Amino acid sequence: MIDGIVASRSHLCAEVLHEVELRESRRDNLMIYGLPEHTDGSLVERKEHDESAVQELFEDVEVYNARTLEVRRVGRTIEGRPRPVKVKIEDRNSKQKILNNAKLLQRSSHFKNVYIKNDLTKLQQEEFSKLRMEMQRRRKEGEDVVIYSGQVWSRERLRNFRYQF
Repeated sequence: MIDGIVASRSHLCAEVLHEVELRESRRDNLMIYGLPEHTDGSLVERKEHDESAVQELFEDVEVYNARTLEVRRVGRTIEGRPRPVKVKIEDRNSKQKILNNAKLLQRSSHFKNVYIKNDLTKLQQEEFSKLRMEMQRRRKEGEDVVIYSGQVWSRERLRNFRYQF
C-alpha cells in the first residue's frame, strides 16, 4: 500500500516537473494563427517569406524592434488552411508588447484574420478550453462574463474588483 502511494507521488512529481520544464521552454515563444502560407518556391524562399511577414505583422502591432531567434511553421499541412507559425522572441519585453498590442490587428488590412497567442502546453490548452466552454455556457444563460487571470468573471464583478485597490 505505501509503495503504491510513494510510486503515485513520484509519478505526480515527475509530471509536474515535466510541465514546468515545458512551460519554461515555451516562455519566449509566440504562436501566430492565420498568417497566409506561401506555398511556391523553395523551402528557403518560404522561410524568408514567413520571416518577412512576421516582421511586417510586428510593425502592424507597433513593435518595431522585436528580434526573432526562430520563425517556423508547425503542424501538418491541411488544404486551404495555413499552418501556425511558432516564433521565438529574443526579448521578453518585446514579446509582451506584441501580445498587448495584438488587438491592433483587427484594424489591419493585411492581418485582420491573424491571431497572436502565447505558446501553451497541452495542459494549458485543455485548461483554457474548459474555461472557454464555461464562459460560453454562462453567456448562453445570459451572463456577461469574460476570462481574466485564469477564471471566468462577471464583467461587473471584475470592474468592481479592479477599483477596490
